[in-house]
Amino acid sequence: MDIFKKTLVFIILLMLYFSASVFMYDSLNAIALYVALPCAFILTLLYSKQIHINRYLGILILLYLWILFAALFSSDIEESIKQLRQLISCLLISYIFVSLSKNEKTIPWIYFIYIFGLTAMVHYMISNVFGMINVGEERADDEHLNANSLAYYTFYSTFIAFIWGEMTHNKLLRSLLRILFWGAIPLSLWIAYITASRQVLIIQLPLILTLTFLRYWKFGNRGSKVFIVFLCCLIPIIYSEVFPMFKDSLLLERSQEKVENDARSLLIRETLDMGLSNPVVGIGPGCVKLFTTERAFAHNTFLELFASSGIMGVLIFVALLCKFLSTQIRYYVSTRDKMFLYFIIFGVFFIVDQFFYVFYSSMYLISFFILVASHSETYYLHRLSISNKNNL
Repeated sequence: MDIFKKTLVFIILLMLYFSASVFMYDSLNAIALYVALPCAFILTLLYSKQIHINRYLGILILLYLWILFAALFSSDIEESIKQLRQLISCLLISYIFVSLSKNEKTIPWIYFIYIFGLTAMVHYMISNVFGMINVGEERADDEHLNANSLAYYTFYSTFIAFIWGEMTHNKLLRSLLRILFWGAIPLSLWIAYITASRQVLIIQLPLILTLTFLRYWKFGNRGSKVFIVFLCCLIPIIYSEVFPMFKDSLLLERSQEKVENDARSLLIRETLDMGLSNPVVGIGPGCVKLFTTERAFAHNTFLELFASSGIMGVLIFVALLCKFLSTQIRYYVSTRDKMFLYFIIFGVFFIVDQFFYVFYSSMYLISFFILVASHSETYYLHRLSISNKNNL
């Protein structure tokens, strides 16, 4: 890569780092959305000199086109226009990620955007929210930062620390990333405590256990397997030390709540009814929250799409997820490369996560999926190229 292209990539990444760290602040976020992100997109076009749309971005564009069509029949056109604006941001950043990830050396720096963003969110939470609440007894969030966002960024950052640790050949960096991966355990417990987010327990901790098993047991040596046995012996001790912290917490209270009393159960019933009443085009993008008792969106990607854009929206999104998962399985079967097994694990947990929040309309949530999918494509092509050279 020549100096000009390196400079472009540096500027693009700088704009993305800025955008990821300021969305909690209205004035700065406006600059990020209406100045930094469009400029980064234009510079990406200049950098690549051609349009890069891989299979995953193509399906995402198809989904957004269908949502645009559904918006023509919206029950509230103003709300639908608001969501369409969000989708434009999703497309811009997803396209940037697809283009930049063509270069393997750039991928780690794109991943790091999420760790940088998580750090900014934790700083914001400590500086602006902690003084206003009883930590542990109330959810740590406000109108600018949803508590769930911390959980999702923690999920992504954990996977990044793991996958980056597998990518790098630098021993010092690999060691640092493995420390960060282990650091995700206390971080996850802390995030779960302050946000009362059950998603951390359902997604985050099982993810850490799965990745740990794969790295240190399935693909590990005898020493790493002894290490895993040692960790298993520590679990009762860790549990006895950590559980008292959660004893009187909001997280424990929410976890023990009966399903029928959970606000999400009502959301599920209401959004399902909306979808069944309008199965072709739904009630309109962004309109679900206008018709629920809690005035909230579905907190479920599939139901949100079904209610807002009909069954076709759901089918296109499911096709996107299935395409990713089936491709990773095919790559793993043909290569037996553990990287593709890690991508499969990510895909499974990402799919499960769709039942707890709405990802398709959130700029950084859906673009991370596109980034991981694009990383897989680049890695596979690079591996194929090396294999072909060796066969010559």
